Amino acid sequence: MTIHRVALVPGTFGGRKQDWTAPGSPFRRYLESRGFDCVQFLGWSGDVDGVPRLLENGRHADWIAGGWALHYMGALPTIAHSHGGQVAAYCAANTPSLIPALVTICTPVRRDMRDVYAQARLRTGSHAHVYATGWDFLQRAGELFDGQIGWSREMPFADRNVGIDGVGHTGMLENPAYFPLWESLGLLDLLRDATLRDATLGASPSR
Repeated sequence: MTIHRVALVPGTFGGRKQDWTAPGSPFRRYLESRGFDCVQFLGWSGDVDGVPRLLENGRHADWIAGGWALHYMGALPTIAHSHGGQVAAYCAANTPSLIPALVTICTPVRRDMRDVYAQARLRTGSHAHVYATGWDFLQRAGELFDGQIGWSREMPFADRNVGIDGVGHTGMLENPAYFPLWESLGLLDLLRDATLRDATLGASPSR
């Protein structure tokens, strides 16, 4: 069986032992059973210095630093949750890395990130964005003070936006009842195909 490496980028305050990115979590076991080698990304959090950077959020200091940390892991297909999607966007926009494929899960769609995502789109392969069609308080809270009015569930620069009823903020990553959607919606194929495409692009020419 071909093994496909994938980076798992948590949201704010994520990356703990008990969350979906951790070894042994139900989601990681699900991915591993389908041929994925998961790389837990611990290079950012919402409290880089031990104190939440709420007042610095407008400068995106923690997301930018996280983007560079993700870059040094190497270019991998990426699953990013919540504000982890901003980290992945800054990785593609600001660093030499190309992200072969990106799946963002309930990432807040912010007006002050539009230019970053426009630039990141040039260095990102297929991008699918998954969001809750119902109420997602944490996604909405993540859009506060971003310069826009209203809640934008769909990511404007994604190739594909997928709305799922009742999934909440973390269901796609923590509730096994939603795990089959990763296959039925083609999200695993997106990550697999990107791995193969990236390997092909990186191969030495035969002539």
